[in-house]
Amino acid sequence: MFFLQIIHKIFDDTDSAYSFWRVLTLLGSVIMPIARAIQCLGSKEINAADVYLYWLAVVVQLHDLFARDDKLAAPKYSLSLKEKIRAIVNYRFNQLIFNKHSQNIYLIAFSLDPCMFLYTSYNQLTDL
Repeated sequence: MFFLQIIHKIFDDTDSAYSFWRVLTLLGSVIMPIARAIQCLGSKEINAADVYLYWLAVVVQLHDLFARDDKLAAPKYSLSLKEKIRAIVNYRFNQLIFNKHSQNIYLIAFSLDPCMFLYTSYNQLTDL
């Protein structure tokens, strides 16, 4: 609420302040999964499998955000904006993962990571 008071001081009218706040909130909802992944990638214990895992987490979070938005009577994000965001994220994903210099190291590390094997094995057991 503190930021809203600052925004009210910047803008002359209340409608402009709330409009700016809404747009800023929508932007934060899209950028936050990416920012969290970047923050986690700064850890000392990170490995190549984690890079792939965080990309998957970003993609899933954005997918869930847009799926929830599609169910609203008045969606907050336009279809063209969603497509642009998807195109940017997919381009960056392909640039990192399917880079000829990386030789799919992130996908291979993710596939060979024992933690991922244990996780998928546990999920298969619980689905029975």
